[in-house]
Amino acid sequence: MNSEQIMIVEDDNELNRGLCTAYRSEGRNVICVSTISEARDQLLLFKPALILMDINLPDGSGLDLLGEVKRKIRRSLS
Repeated sequence: MNSEQIMIVEDDNELNRGLCTAYRSEGRNVICVSTISEARDQLLLFKPALILMDINLPDGSGLDLLGEVKRKIRRSLS
């Protein structure tokens, strides 16, 4: 089994479920959430190798969360 984690942030329930099922069927560890708030909570616990994220989410912009993630990565590399 692949130990790298993937996070999917998608508010469309059918698309979220489909993506999660597809990646899990390949033996990947997948974290599936539907809001930025849930993604932030999970990012405190896990460090996914890949994040697939919708831009328009019910509680904000995926681009804003992307900026937060990038800043945290830069700080951890400094």
